[in-house]
Amino acid sequence: MALTKVIGDGLGAIPAISGASLTSLTSSQVDSGATTAKAWVNLNGTGTVAIRDSENVSSITDNSAGDYTVNFATAMANVNYSAVASGNQTRYIKSIDTIATDGFEINVRQNDTAGTFGDASIVTAIVMGDQA
Repeated sequence: MALTKVIGDGLGAIPAISGASLTSLTSSQVDSGATTAKAWVNLNGTGTVAIRDSENVSSITDNSAGDYTVNFATAMANVNYSAVASGNQTRYIKSIDTIATDGFEINVRQNDTAGTFGDASIVTAIVMGDQA
């Protein structure tokens, strides 16, 4: 990719990309399996848990306090995909547990010495990998 000049927009200098380089990309290169998220979810983890928005997520299950299962609409090819969880409350630690081709668990624990499970109002996750 050729850098043709440097421009600024008040946020700092960013490199410009030559138009010729952009036109040489095919749609399969831009939307290849390795470069797009295969699933993502934003859920309300308090009270009656609910999906706010998602892609390739058929449902969520509230297993217990701070323990949610995310179920895929289309399965992953194997369990070697990458899933990352996050959320809005810094006192909680989100982690991925029990990875399967049809979904995975998100554990939300309080950031204390006991690691107590706790519900969080915003829980998000994104998945990268190959689908079945």
